[in-house]
Amino acid sequence: MRGSEFVPQPARSSSGNVLLWNGELYAGFKVPKGVSDTEVVVQQLEIQSNETSVESIMSLMRGPWAFVYFQKTTKKLWFGRDYFGRRSLLLSYSQKNLIISSVANRTFSEWIEIPPGVFCIDLNVIEDDIFSALTAFPWISVTDKKPKISWDSKINLFANISSSINPPIPVCSEQKHRFRGNDASTDRRSSDVEAKPIEILVENCEKKQLWPYCQALINKLRNAVEHRTQTLESWGNNCKVGILFSGGIDCTVLALLAHSVIQISEPIELLNVAFESPKKKPQGKKSMQNNATKEVDYNVPDRITGRNSYEELRNLCPNRTWKFVEINVTIKELQHQRSQHIGDLTYPKATVLDDSIACALWFACRGETSGSPLGGAKDQYIASSRILLCGMGADEQLGGYSRHRGIFEKKHDWAEVQAEMDMEIERIAERNLGRDDRILADHAREGLFPYLDEEVVGFLSSLPTHLKADFHLPRGVGEKILLRGAAYILGLRGTAVFPKRAIQFGSRIAKAESGREKGNDICTRLNRK
Repeated sequence: MRGSEFVPQPARSSSGNVLLWNGELYAGFKVPKGVSDTEVVVQQLEIQSNETSVESIMSLMRGPWAFVYFQKTTKKLWFGRDYFGRRSLLLSYSQKNLIISSVANRTFSEWIEIPPGVFCIDLNVIEDDIFSALTAFPWISVTDKKPKISWDSKINLFANISSSINPPIPVCSEQKHRFRGNDASTDRRSSDVEAKPIEILVENCEKKQLWPYCQALINKLRNAVEHRTQTLESWGNNCKVGILFSGGIDCTVLALLAHSVIQISEPIELLNVAFESPKKKPQGKKSMQNNATKEVDYNVPDRITGRNSYEELRNLCPNRTWKFVEINVTIKELQHQRSQHIGDLTYPKATVLDDSIACALWFACRGETSGSPLGGAKDQYIASSRILLCGMGADEQLGGYSRHRGIFEKKHDWAEVQAEMDMEIERIAERNLGRDDRILADHAREGLFPYLDEEVVGFLSSLPTHLKADFHLPRGVGEKILLRGAAYILGLRGTAVFPKRAIQFGSRIAKAESGREKGNDICTRLNRK
């Protein structure tokens, strides 16, 4: 993928240390051009572990990673995940047996997700219980400066904590929830119904003096996108970069930034997924035959916004080849792939929400369509991109969820809103990203998350909450106002004021089989083989 020679796993050092590495190293240690970061990591662990502890070395590495490392000289087994848990790592255990893997099987043993942090098992002192020899090194939270500790109900990997480690994220401000400059007192209110959303956005960005912050966000995100795409190998006329594309603001901004850093000759794929839903019939019109073939409608909300944003991208960047790939999924295929495949990838996650998101991501990432993509080839099309830029992390940091607005409208307290946002970014590893990594990697594509780049997170965490979202303003403007202002600077007008819509609702998978479930309910469909 990245122009280096193939490096087999596990990688071995000259002294017999063994590394299993699943990640990307963007900063912390230099990766020379044409060299695999796997080689750099194993070399640094070999060289520096004589003077520096393994957990300290890992804490310097910026980027998504999970690793397992056997240190032969000390007979210690190390493993762990980056601060946000952007790469999957699972653990199956009994009193005397331990298995660590990136992916599991529903029918083989019990598994838990290893939480973010670095862990060490001293093989010299194991007696009856493996976990009696385990030491934990939790990350220090960027939000409250306390050790970031979480555990599965089945086992606590943090029972024996040695010391905490600092993540490679710039230090954030301690006063981020306080008011600065112009706030609600001078904003246009949602009662100004005659104003267009884009006018409300521009007026409030000016009054709140947001434009410099919007430009700073663009610069941080552009650097993050460039780091994730600049070393990719060209694959002939095939695309090497794709976007998980609902047409919403998060992914459309990433598409524009990718356009700004990728050679103009390279096509960019926009992968848009929709699930089968019965087509509504006009009222009063009866079917002539009881057994008539059911009409199917794939014109779901994400398909509509996707086409609109695709057209906006074409108008802004006419010299770029954009391939809008319309991926339509029948209920029959959804059920088949879930029972045979997606259920194992989702495991050990098991809720209705896990099922909806996992299935939507899996089909989107597969990138197969029976029709031709807009701006693309004829007949059946299969996406060729090797990496997919994903918008995960934007809503958590920029106040994009409806519950953020609900908290503010109920309590009128920015500190309460920020506390909710902090909680969501801290638990994103446990709730989302391990599952998402297993799903995306299944198609030999790598999911990358620019909104969770360490520099982006550090910048956003330094800002007061009301500069990132303003819930005095109407839906489609107030949430993620900082990103909407950035989108406006980049030239987006329609997309800049599209309201937030979650993938499970925008793709209509949430209503494909049952509309009466709650997201936190256990999904029985995931257990069917």
